[in-house]
Amino acid sequence: MADNETLVSAGGTFALGFFTPNNSGDRRRYIGIWYNLNSDSRSNGIDQRIVLWVANRASPITRSAGQLSVAAHGAITITNRETSTVVWSVFTNSTGLSNPVVELLETGNFVLREEGDSTRNYLWQSFDYPTDTLLPDMKLGVDKAAAAATGVNRNLTAWKSEDDPSPGEYCAALVIGDNNSPEMYLFNRSSKPWRSGPWDGIQLGDLKNWNSNGFAYSFVNNHKELAFSYQASGQTFLPSLQVTNSGKIYMIIWSSEDGGNWKLLWETPASPCDNIGWCGSYAICVDSTNSPTICRCLEGFVPKNPAHWESRDYNDGCVPVVGLDCRKQTGTDTDTDTDTATFLAVKGVKLPESSQSLR
Repeated sequence: MADNETLVSAGGTFALGFFTPNNSGDRRRYIGIWYNLNSDSRSNGIDQRIVLWVANRASPITRSAGQLSVAAHGAITITNRETSTVVWSVFTNSTGLSNPVVELLETGNFVLREEGDSTRNYLWQSFDYPTDTLLPDMKLGVDKAAAAATGVNRNLTAWKSEDDPSPGEYCAALVIGDNNSPEMYLFNRSSKPWRSGPWDGIQLGDLKNWNSNGFAYSFVNNHKELAFSYQASGQTFLPSLQVTNSGKIYMIIWSSEDGGNWKLLWETPASPCDNIGWCGSYAICVDSTNSPTICRCLEGFVPKNPAHWESRDYNDGCVPVVGLDCRKQTGTDTDTDTDTATFLAVKGVKLPESSQSLR
């Protein structure tokens, strides 16, 4: 497939081909997959096509000399024809293939398979190697059975910038704590800006409101896989869950209404309360739109540095009004304190971070 050619899925929903990122001043060329929108995807002369997957994201080709090929033994390559240089390739254990083909499925999955094989016995698929976008029925997480052999760990990594699809600093991934309680995290190179909250057997923290937006999601954690996916069955719009270079996770949809446009349906972090540890220890982040104070201490605790709290710097967190002493044996003959231990219900908050917790 040459630079000026495009591969389109059977139903016409997706397209695969060479592209140059918007706003870039050069001719860097990449192989990507995007929704195959009609001419209405251009608004005021701007191409609103959003690329959903990039093959050679760290190895562009200059000018229009690129070529996508599949060899008789099943290797997929992107080659610079001017220099005969392979800039990206997929090699599989495909010695049993007699006639390998590549296909862009109606799901947006780019697969390598044997011609005539209608099963999902793919030797390679792009869904196992996402870039910054999760499509419906695409999985985020780990194939535990295959991870040791193939290294398949499906994370989302943002573009470096709006015109550079090479891996950026933000990444979304599923993490399992020591107590086997998984949750979704947004990482950057030095911190964890956001987490969903742990899976509680019914829902995954912040994602509990997805059903009201026309989506449903699935979560699997067993000996075979740890996987998050979402579905949008019966919907007429085109969805895309993306990690951005600004440190956000967006759910955007393409709607043909009003001339066609991308619309933001959901985002996180959307407020300071979505950030991990915003209020420090022993504190709760409250709805900043309805309160002049974003953070408050748990009952029985006070701000560690009141002056900082007055200036809305909550990093120091809170300290107990009465010192905590776990060695005290409340209720014994040697205990002179008449207080008894009490559990207080705290509603409307995420369960604590579980990545370092114990059973």
